[in-house]
Amino acid sequence: MLTGGSLTTPAFTVLSPIKAALKPSFLTNTLPRIGDEDLKAQLEVIASSSTPTNYTFPSSLLLAVASKDMKVLDLSSFQLYNRFEGELDAWQLNESYDSFLKRLRPSTSTIYNVGPWIWVENPHIPPPKIRPNMQGMIDRCQNILSEVATFRTKTEKELQGKPKSTISRKLNPKRNELPEAIARAAVEAKCTSGKWMLFPPVGEVDAIWRTVVEETIEGRFGPTSKVATDGGDGKNERLICVYTKDFSDKADVRRVLDALVNVGLVRDDGAARSIWYKSDVYTHMNINSDNEYGLKASIYGSATMLKEAA
Repeated sequence: MLTGGSLTTPAFTVLSPIKAALKPSFLTNTLPRIGDEDLKAQLEVIASSSTPTNYTFPSSLLLAVASKDMKVLDLSSFQLYNRFEGELDAWQLNESYDSFLKRLRPSTSTIYNVGPWIWVENPHIPPPKIRPNMQGMIDRCQNILSEVATFRTKTEKELQGKPKSTISRKLNPKRNELPEAIARAAVEAKCTSGKWMLFPPVGEVDAIWRTVVEETIEGRFGPTSKVATDGGDGKNERLICVYTKDFSDKADVRRVLDALVNVGLVRDDGAARSIWYKSDVYTHMNINSDNEYGLKASIYGSATMLKEAA
């Protein structure tokens, strides 16, 4: 995130009972959870007839939401949340799609005038109640990898002069335990985010990013998305990451992949090139495709996942 400047809008926007900045998709997604049929009918009319700006509600309107604790929620208590509010390299709650994309255009933004990433947040997700223990996760994973490296060194010394296949047979059981051990460390530390990765060429990145922005803000993707700026390395592609909350929640990972297919960012025709999903724990541990532990850098591929039953 940028440290040289900030905006002043608060991270929360409280919606009054008169004007509620809800989009039709949010209302439509909310309708199945509404318990009162009369209220549901009112919202159906609003969702189908209003434009995606502001909606006028009676000040006494209450939403009976069939949530886990069956609370009755007053619309005036609904809050939009943006953890990047006030940051110059991210979408702001008071920005339209057009003004945000004009202010931060991926094709022309650079690491020098913006930073390495441009961010957008799903504003319909409340802030987390539990903070992830990032340093604890990193320390534990470093210990796990260090144990494997020590075992490898010891084994290679003991079997010096033996065929590589003999050494590999001794090392493989330890290596095969690594993915589960690292995943367990991440889950226990609440560091479970991961992302689907797209690599559009610079000439297409603005149009693709616009779709990602809209789908993220309207809640059809995951909690966050980001796009790389020009890092000055001459690359003709920009990485776009579409995040999910929990890499171990395969159903939600698949849901976001299906959403990418639905808007045409991923093909599902059997012949398309796969995109890949990488957990953030692997990113934090610098586990790339050429890592010394023989780990696969990605944990899911779109081609394989789309062949599986949803």
